[in-house]
Amino acid sequence: MAKKKAAGRARKAQDDGSTATAPRKRGGRKPGAWTHVTPDKIIAFREENAISRQRLAEAVGVSQTSVQNWEHGTVATPKMQKRLAELISRGPHAIPSTRRPLPGMHDAAGDAAAVQATGTIVSSYLANNRDVEPEQLLALIRDIRRTLAVESL
Repeated sequence: MAKKKAAGRARKAQDDGSTATAPRKRGGRKPGAWTHVTPDKIIAFREENAISRQRLAEAVGVSQTSVQNWEHGTVATPKMQKRLAELISRGPHAIPSTRRPLPGMHDAAGDAAAVQATGTIVSSYLANNRDVEPEQLLALIRDIRRTLAVESL
């Protein structure tokens, strides 16, 4: 108890203009340094590969705001810096795609009738069009699925 009172008196003495050092704040993370990656590298990686902050954030397991803060100079934890450095070194293909299926795709994909209808339409199309590029075929299937999804609403 006597130690607490002495510490309290010492703090009061500092408050009244003495030159003693102030007590250190408790809690919080100590400011660090960029050792594994820099804000400029994060920005360059995102811009060169057309990756959104949200997509990068999801890839490393943080919020979009954290990525924004890092790009503006807030120092990431060493663990997070390592994650970012590894991700950047592996390249953009290491970031999972955030492409979402077309509306209704979950329903149409699981519906046997929709799958059968898609197969029938595609086989008829291929019977009449021999020289079909893969991109054209994929576009056709997407259009069929989109139409089936709208009709099922």
